[in-house]
Amino acid sequence: TLAVWRDFLGVEELPQPEYDKYTVDDFFCDDKDESDEEVLWAPKESFLKCGCREIDVDLYLATCRFEFDKVEGLLQRGANPCSDLSYIGEDGNIHYDDSSYHRIEAEVVYLALELFPLYQKAQAGDIYSIEVDWRDYENILGLAEHVRMEKLFNKYEHLWQTEDNTEDAE
Repeated sequence: TLAVWRDFLGVEELPQPEYDKYTVDDFFCDDKDESDEEVLWAPKESFLKCGCREIDVDLYLATCRFEFDKVEGLLQRGANPCSDLSYIGEDGNIHYDDSSYHRIEAEVVYLALELFPLYQKAQAGDIYSIEVDWRDYENILGLAEHVRMEKLFNKYEHLWQTEDNTEDAE
């Protein structure tokens, strides 16, 4: 995103956005005030009973809320963003949920596809015909935050990437 501003608008330095000021209305994330159960759609204990590690469930919660400092601390302690989470529902059945990594990657792909027409015009040098509306700004904001989270996961890949979950991360 910064490269587009530099290359096409001649802006050299942009201030780092204060993402904490944005809300769930601005990009796809869970509200920090929502309970764990609301974010997970089930009690945390249901995941633990199904064999999920508490540190991986906590990582998923922090990821969904975009609590970067908390995510980094959990990754440093060995949380695995590729750990698939499952839980026992009220019906007694096992329900499968996302991993933290998949949650982020799915949104990166979605937002990149949403912004692709703008990118194509920019790459073709057709910047004057680009019309950006409020949804595009939200998509750019969301993509920046999701890529930032992906980079944080990758920074600690050496701690969570093992032979057993190599396929999950790819």
